[in-house]
Amino acid sequence: LILRMPKARLDDIISRATATTIYKATLLKLSYPVAVKVYNSHDVEGWNRECNIYLNYKILHDNILSCKGAGLAKTGKKMGLGSIVPDNSLYCLKKTSMFNFLLMIDYHPTGSLDGFLLNNLIKVSDVIRIITDICRGLEYLHSSSCGSNGFKPVIVH
Repeated sequence: LILRMPKARLDDIISRATATTIYKATLLKLSYPVAVKVYNSHDVEGWNRECNIYLNYKILHDNILSCKGAGLAKTGKKMGLGSIVPDNSLYCLKKTSMFNFLLMIDYHPTGSLDGFLLNNLIKVSDVIRIITDICRGLEYLHSSSCGSNGFKPVIVH
């Protein structure tokens, strides 16, 4: 199951790792900010795993990022700031090595939690709020309503 990703323009690099680069992007039709995670062609398993979690289990909670869709981009195409993704009509995979794999998720302006905590001094009241929000997300993952469709929280954390 793939939720076709709407077209977006890559605006800024948020994070870079060995197998992925995360961009802040803008949806072309709505001018709405999103994050686009670009997996290199060698990490199709990581992309499949994350797509499976987001798209098959329909995890919907305020404290858990939601998926806006998945797509592909040709590896020969230079991807970078200003690029438009995904490519048209690339939903028939013949050789996975020819593609970068894309996952569009909610954009969070403060970035990742670890990045936020490393770069900010926060009050005790904010620490309590953050811990409470994390607990609410974990409670949802472990609730029977989330687990009734075969989902196991160990898949996520």
